[in-house]
Amino acid sequence: MKRMIFLLALLLCPLSVSTATAAPNLKISSNGHFLVNTNGEHVFLVCETGWDLAFDVNREDTAWYLDYRKAQGFNAVTFKTVDEQGGANIYGDRPWTTPGYPQSSHEAYWQHVDWLLDAIAERQMYAIVLPTWGDYVAAGYTCTGEPIFNETESYDFGRFLGNRYRNKNHIIWMMGGDRKPMCSGRDFRPLIRAMAEGVADGTNGVNQKNNSADYSTTLMSYHTRKNLTGCEAGGSSSQWLHDEPWLDFNSVQENAEPAARQIYADWALTPAKPTYFFEGRYEGHNATVDAWACRYQAYQAVFSGSFGHTFGRESVIGFAPGWKDGVADPAAREMIHLNALMDILTNDQRLDRIPDQTLLSVAVGQSNCESNTYGNTDRLTATRAAAGDYAMVYSSNGRDIGVKMGLLASGTVDAYWYNPRNGR
Repeated sequence: MKRMIFLLALLLCPLSVSTATAAPNLKISSNGHFLVNTNGEHVFLVCETGWDLAFDVNREDTAWYLDYRKAQGFNAVTFKTVDEQGGANIYGDRPWTTPGYPQSSHEAYWQHVDWLLDAIAERQMYAIVLPTWGDYVAAGYTCTGEPIFNETESYDFGRFLGNRYRNKNHIIWMMGGDRKPMCSGRDFRPLIRAMAEGVADGTNGVNQKNNSADYSTTLMSYHTRKNLTGCEAGGSSSQWLHDEPWLDFNSVQENAEPAARQIYADWALTPAKPTYFFEGRYEGHNATVDAWACRYQAYQAVFSGSFGHTFGRESVIGFAPGWKDGVADPAAREMIHLNALMDILTNDQRLDRIPDQTLLSVAVGQSNCESNTYGNTDRLTATRAAAGDYAMVYSSNGRDIGVKMGLLASGTVDAYWYNPRNGR
């Protein structure tokens, strides 16, 4: 019987894009490492970072943006519902009056968020929604200052959102927002738990905090801050929140090399939970992050065990003037080739995939991890079926690949090269 082994030197990494649609009602796979829909079909998220979409972009431009990304093959978009100061949206409406939030919500503001979520659903895409940015539930970026919300306000706002969007089955909730849940001896997890419980209670029609929420009706994770130095693993929610009952999967924010290491380490944690590379480098950042730097972080993360990937373009994340010029830049066009690669596999093969650096018979290599140094990596990253009937290896710079064939199924081997720049 012929066995197919895919050995991929993905040195090259736009594409004409698949328009495969996303399905609602996601859940965790039975093996604890992937997302599946209600039919048990593996769902590979290719998400676009649009942090300020809910308040800085008008409806006409939002529709254009979503259509463009959908045509490029993205099946998800992430955004925060309010800005850091609770400011007005592009139509001049604020989310609430001050003081008194979140009880005193302004209906016009939330009707626009309603419209945005419906626009995403109409395109059969997922919405990864941050209720707030991190300053609301934790100290500032450098662990100074006080959170904006107290525990009661965190719960109330979460419940407001959960209740309002209880029938939006395409939402994935992302707590936090670029902040560590613990830092400098301070523990912000009670505020984070309160907001998560509020979202679940609102979704379930519960009106009082009692620390016994049913989280089976929501899908949640946490967006933490990255570490700032070195190649060591870091930047995952697993470091503080892995055992939290509301946390369905871990999320990582990191530079490429430590992200790959952390995602690989998360795979071995118990109980098994998926890990998602939720934020990395942005194409065009400091004029130094090019398409290759975005490509190799995506392939390294996914081959290390991430169930999907979130892409970002520096000029698009905050929708600064001229942002439309950035949506056609190379890295965004190339992300869909990663999705197309996963589509080569059967559903069973995708759910049987494991990260396995022991498959390599040569040195793994690594990236240059100095701050803002993105152009030097010789890392090899390997993934394969647990059953051994396929393997994929990513070479970031095209160097030779060596594989321990004894770890794979016996029989005839079919070997392929794959070009991640064009999908051929």
